[in-house]
Amino acid sequence: TVVTDAFGDAPLFTTVQINAPDDPIDLEEGCGYNRCGGLGDFLDMSVDQYGRPWFSLSHNLQDIGIFATLTEGPVLRGNTGPLKVMPAGGPETL
Repeated sequence: TVVTDAFGDAPLFTTVQINAPDDPIDLEEGCGYNRCGGLGDFLDMSVDQYGRPWFSLSHNLQDIGIFATLTEGPVLRGNTGPLKVMPAGGPETL
């Protein structure tokens, strides 16, 4: 979830799904009420020099680390404006 204009009267919250619906990150029963197989152990986020957020996390089913970003949206650093649109990736980019 990214927040723009957090201190404004009507801040905008944007939430996106990192994985495709047919590519679950974890299948553990009750995920959301427990650690989901360690899914939350390696969460991190950084904003690059262009204002694009990058997220790192664990793909438990494939036992690999993955990165995710927004393909479009607002710049989160410096002058406000839209990010340069980035083509969407997919499982083949993992």
